Amino acid sequence: MLELRLPPPHLMNDRHLAQIRKIIADVLATQQQHGNRAGNQTIFDTIGVEARFVLGERYWGEALDYHLGLLYAHIGEPEKAAHHFDRSGTLPSDGGDRIFSEHARDSVERQRHQQAAKARGIPALLIASMPRSASASLTQTLASALDAPLMRVSCGQIPSYYLVPRWLNCFSPGGAVLHDHFGAAPFNLKAVRDGGFREVFVRVRDPRPAAASMASLLNRRFGAPDGIDSESQIIALCEGYFIPWIADWLAVAADAKSGLKVHWLAQPPDATADMARQVLTILAPEHPALGRYLATDVAAVKANYVTGDEAAWRKDVSKSGQQRLWQAMPQNLKDLLALKP
Repeated sequence: MLELRLPPPHLMNDRHLAQIRKIIADVLATQQQHGNRAGNQTIFDTIGVEARFVLGERYWGEALDYHLGLLYAHIGEPEKAAHHFDRSGTLPSDGGDRIFSEHARDSVERQRHQQAAKARGIPALLIASMPRSASASLTQTLASALDAPLMRVSCGQIPSYYLVPRWLNCFSPGGAVLHDHFGAAPFNLKAVRDGGFREVFVRVRDPRPAAASMASLLNRRFGAPDGIDSESQIIALCEGYFIPWIADWLAVAADAKSGLKVHWLAQPPDATADMARQVLTILAPEHPALGRYLATDVAAVKANYVTGDEAAWRKDVSKSGQQRLWQAMPQNLKDLLALKP
């Protein structure tokens, strides 16, 4: 476990007390201005945390392997990441670069939920979702309808989310819904096939509003980048990530030797319930337990949903920029999503 790096009693003096009082004042000011999350972040940034000695080297060895796995994934070395995740003994959680103890606690709770759903005949719903495609609404709708946990079995960051084979193999026996953004990289495709999957649902959306939504999200979280305007940022994300992400899956779908059948989930963001029923309908013949859920209305859940306006991106991109993005998209992508210039 981690604990705050406060000075031990025998080192506490008037100087330390004054420092802590100042930290408290800064934390309270931050909380009042930016909220509770920011207040906690100020504590972690100014005081810091340290690894407790009492848990022993074995625990910290597993934690170190888990943290190294995250780091290797973020620099694009999935094989080394997979090696360390295997050694960590971890199970899948709902994602994010959590510290080891937080990840472990969440993953154990999800495994219990998964076992209960699996016992009811719920399969593993393998869904690869383009970011900012209303995928959270889709997967939460399915998880709520089926009373199954959401899981994420990849790590890394845009443009490369890499699957963790150990986590995928924990997910594959069934009883869970995947909310994940992994792309069709060779490492990921091999992991999917090795995990016993022959079908994958791929959630896609017009890459232009998706890129605009991602730019807005990144700017809110990290601040706008220096030296690049909003239009250039959207174009860079669209050309560098969103268009290639869909194009790679289109190549898999067209490749008879890929070993995978791609089921497209390409409806507009407001068609969440229809997409959820599409997934259940396709899987029901092999998993009869899903029939009872198809016999009732599927209630749509809204999550991470801003406006759903597919044309809002045009306000931030000039006519010439719009034409550039139109020319950057391959024809089969335009046809799949029935796009207009």
